[in-house]
Amino acid sequence: MNVDDILSFPFIDAPPQESLLRSLELLYALGALDDDGKLNEVGKRMARFPLEPTAARCIIAAETEKCTIETLAILSMLSTDTVFQFTRETNGHKNVSRGKLIRKVRVTELKLIN
Repeated sequence: MNVDDILSFPFIDAPPQESLLRSLELLYALGALDDDGKLNEVGKRMARFPLEPTAARCIIAAETEKCTIETLAILSMLSTDTVFQFTRETNGHKNVSRGKLIRKVRVTELKLIN
């Protein structure tokens, strides 16, 4: 779009100036902007990902560190709701008996160790 000055861009419904400044600071901290505030090569690569800027930067950094698969797995887990399912009892409370059982097993293991 070749927008050189985002702060003076004529938005239809402009966000608060403070939000724009914080966003620019974040992009600069992630290495997406150069010293003049223009999008650099890292920023252009980040813009190709349909993700939050921090997640996109993690993937780009993971490529250099050779841990892309692990990073993608972590980002996938962070971007979804909990994978644990709880059933509802008849009174509407969550069934937490599994959690209680796990705690009992751990306490028993600790007693066996000591």
